[in-house]
Amino acid sequence: LVIEGSGSSGMTILSGTSSEGGIKFGDSGDNDAGRIVYDHSSDSMLFLTSGNTQMTIDGNGHVTKSNQSAFSVNDAGTTTNLSSGAAITFGTEVFDLNADFASNTFTAPVTGKYQISYQLRFQEFDADFTYFLVQLTTSNRSYSNILSGGQHDSDAAYISFHQSILCDMDANDTCDIAVAFSGGAAQCDVATREFTGVLVC
Repeated sequence: LVIEGSGSSGMTILSGTSSEGGIKFGDSGDNDAGRIVYDHSSDSMLFLTSGNTQMTIDGNGHVTKSNQSAFSVNDAGTTTNLSSGAAITFGTEVFDLNADFASNTFTAPVTGKYQISYQLRFQEFDADFTYFLVQLTTSNRSYSNILSGGQHDSDAAYISFHQSILCDMDANDTCDIAVAFSGGAAQCDVATREFTGVLVC
C-alpha cells in the first residue's frame, strides 16, 4: 500500500461509535500477533504485541503500560540481631509486574534505566558502631548510604535509611540490599521496610 501526495497525505479508518478500528500484523503462526487499535467506545488507543495489550493511551492522554516491569515489596516483621553483610529480606509482594522479583532480589528483564528506591527502619541501633551502612547493589555498581559512629550518646531506639537511585541495568542484572557495620554489637534489628523499582526507559 502506497499513499503519495505532493502535500499532506494519509489514510482514514472509519468505524462505528462503539466499535474498534485497527491495523493488524500477523504471520503463519498468528494472524493478529501485533495490533494498533482505536477503541471508539472509550476513545482509547491500544498497542498490542504477542496478542496482549501492552500500552494504552486514553481519551485524556493518560499512558498506561500494563506489563511494564515494576515491583513493590515490604515486610512488616522484625529481623533481629543483624550481622554485618546480612541481606535485607522482604516477605510480602504488594505487586510484581512481569514477575521479576524473587528471593529478595530484583532481576532486570531488559536493558534499561530503572528507578530503585528503599526505606528501612532499624531499631536497637548500637551507639558504639564505628560506621553503619546500607548498600544497594546491582550487578555493576554499589550505592552506599552510610552513618558514621559517635552520633548518639546511647543506643538509638529508631534510625531510618532511605535512598532512591536511577540505575543503569543490563538484562539479567540483579539488585538487592544488604547492611554492613564495624564496631559495636550485632544487636541492631530491621523493622518496617519497603523496596520498590520500575523500568523508566
